[in-house]
Amino acid sequence: MSSCEDCEECSSTPGYYSLGSGQTTCYDTDGYPRSCVGTGEDGERYGVSFAHSWVDNGDGTVSDLNSGLMWQQSSNGSYVAWQSALDYCNGLSLAGYSDWYLPTIGEIWQMYDYQAGTCYSVFSGCSDFWSSTSGPASPSYAYDLYTGYGYISYEDKTVAVSPARCVRFEN
Repeated sequence: MSSCEDCEECSSTPGYYSLGSGQTTCYDTDGYPRSCVGTGEDGERYGVSFAHSWVDNGDGTVSDLNSGLMWQQSSNGSYVAWQSALDYCNGLSLAGYSDWYLPTIGEIWQMYDYQAGTCYSVFSGCSDFWSSTSGPASPSYAYDLYTGYGYISYEDKTVAVSPARCVRFEN
């Protein structure tokens, strides 16, 4: 299987995302590790070929060279309702940039190391985090990453259940 992460065009295009989670172990239905060969699981499809290339920029930001995203290294520090998370990111000025936004559900999971069961170590603190993605069946709810178990949750936008961690595309 050829991988776009090896092609020069993709690696230099802002917004290119690798699709794997970084998980390299495959599991049977009882949760026991097994060989990934022939399973079709994430660990077989992307496994060791998928790896974030994290850079601590030393200015409160972390860059993922694989995806072209720059992340806020620490969250806003408190649990807030969804609109407050959006407002926080939209108003953030950090490391000379003011084009920060609340990540989509497709972006936010990239900060989570599914192999280790926590956020990647370049991040300060690992908590639940809001996404900017509203629920299609119930738009008064939005998705967030629940880091305690590594899954996507669906939360009432008016309840302060998660902090904000902002992201931007690097230019």
